[in-house]
Amino acid sequence: MMNCIRPNNSMFHAVLLRQKTVKDGLWLESQYLNSRRHRPLLRRKVRRSMSTRTNMSTRTNMAKSVEAKIPEFEKIQLKPENREELMFLSGIVSSPSPGKKNPLGEDASFITEDGYAIGVADGVGAWKQVNIDSGKYSRELMRNAKRYFEAQTECRDPKKAMEIAYQLSKNKGTCTSCIVSIEGTQIKTANFGDAGFLVLRPHVRMDDGTKDWLALDKLICNPEMEIEWVPMYKSFEMQHYFNCPVQMGTGSQDNPQKVAETMILPVKPGDLIITATDGLFDNLYVNDITTLISKEPLPAGAAGLESEAFVSSMRSWIYRVAEKLGAGTTATALSSVQRTPFSIQAKRAGLTYTGGKMDDITIILSMVCERSRMGL
Repeated sequence: MMNCIRPNNSMFHAVLLRQKTVKDGLWLESQYLNSRRHRPLLRRKVRRSMSTRTNMSTRTNMAKSVEAKIPEFEKIQLKPENREELMFLSGIVSSPSPGKKNPLGEDASFITEDGYAIGVADGVGAWKQVNIDSGKYSRELMRNAKRYFEAQTECRDPKKAMEIAYQLSKNKGTCTSCIVSIEGTQIKTANFGDAGFLVLRPHVRMDDGTKDWLALDKLICNPEMEIEWVPMYKSFEMQHYFNCPVQMGTGSQDNPQKVAETMILPVKPGDLIITATDGLFDNLYVNDITTLISKEPLPAGAAGLESEAFVSSMRSWIYRVAEKLGAGTTATALSSVQRTPFSIQAKRAGLTYTGGKMDDITIILSMVCERSRMGL
């Protein structure tokens, strides 16, 4: 995790602006303004990270590595009577950074039993300097968030879950967090700090050379098709300055009600949602992630299986992919020479740093599936 505890004497604030769509297909619901100069720190085209000298900066690991524009989401008008019931089929891989006294590390996560919500949290490692295990705080936060979702039957609001969990958590420490829920054919997200999520959609190349989305059942019926996982959206990191993200908890004036970035995005069956701590996003670019996923073909013949066998087959695939992502992240973190998102950010902050960043790694890989296909 990062090496900075957010100071209590905060001079910064966040201002919520109306939702807007930028040309590159990045959907923003909030932008951050400099409290002194009142100037937007997010531009309409996000091509590079903001300077770490700004009071509050947001950055994306897609800069320079992913030069292709991200396609825009379709604007879908949902009619209640025509809404599909979608849910997450999820797998998780988690590994603490080697050498830590606490074998659990500072990361925490949850997946609800009904498949409607997922979340991750990352405790700030700098608290160990004052003999405080921030992992206790992040784990308590995730337990409380999960309890919120378990008590809901509709209107599952991830920001509300984050706010309530924040209010109920009493352990000392601070953490970042990202929570994602699904309702109808949309996902709702709440992001706080440098944890985040990534939405990927499977596309295949058509006879005329164009790429188009294909339904999940058709994809797994035709394993010979070459699938390209196209990034539809990646959350932004929210930082005060380099390696010091927005964080909630003891002594911090950052809180979910004021700062959390919220999104509502349409999804389709077959979409992959990667929700992870910065251990993943500091080490792998989006291109690296999609390349690793593409190396694991979808299970052939799964479309013809009954619900229980289908779920088992797809869940095995999800776990295999999650393990590949975890292994790839760890390998990059151990490198002392590889170009990584973290090393580039360090360079922009005026530091000499090469290679990956060894950290706790928690990755939840979720496939969007039709509830009826799951036999529910």
